[in-house]
Amino acid sequence: KAQISEIIQNAENYAPPVFYLMSFALFEDDQKDDAMFWFYAGQLRGRYDANRCADKSAGAAISELNAQFGPAINRYAFQNLDKLEEIVSKVLHWDRITPHNYDHRWINLHGMEAMVSLLEIQEGKTTTEDIVMSRPESEWEEIFRQTQETYLTGFKEALKMMQEQQGERLYNGE
Repeated sequence: KAQISEIIQNAENYAPPVFYLMSFALFEDDQKDDAMFWFYAGQLRGRYDANRCADKSAGAAISELNAQFGPAINRYAFQNLDKLEEIVSKVLHWDRITPHNYDHRWINLHGMEAMVSLLEIQEGKTTTEDIVMSRPESEWEEIFRQTQETYLTGFKEALKMMQEQQGERLYNGE
């Protein structure tokens, strides 16, 4: 619990995988709403980091984290759509006001380019100075804006679909 408190108090210093793991611990401790917040915070920040990465294949890391930590939290969230909507809104706001003081390059190591580059370095075909792993910092503000926008749009579409499915189940007496 002390570690979780430390992470929450200094969240700006932690990379998204920490939030995924923390969401799992919180969920296991029956702090399901907090688990939802940190899961979606990790997901949003992870997408931003993936979008800053020059290698698009690195984004698969977010899918892997979602698959590993998401099923139970998503099941809970999808049964509490009003709460989910409120929490995602809080996550988006938190992300806008909380600095990103961690090393965003954690995700770069998950892409195919990183593996190919490592082999080329080992074979003497290139040097680390020649490798571009992240998009230029001058693009990050726009990448952040687009990431937030597409996250919210995707969430609203998914929420609408889930609400319609819920309505159909109620209509059918389920």
